[in-house]
Amino acid sequence: MSYLAKPIAQKSNKIKTKDRLYLHPQVLKNYSDTLSVAQQ
Repeated sequence: MSYLAKPIAQKSNKIKTKDRLYLHPQVLKNYSDTLSVAQQ
């Protein structure tokens, strides 16, 4: 059981890390867009 659970946990950790790397620039872009709109 733990032999099967370990790769699944590693896979879900990779997905979380990938989402974090993907979301982070998107959040920064939204933040900068919001700032540029506020400055206009």
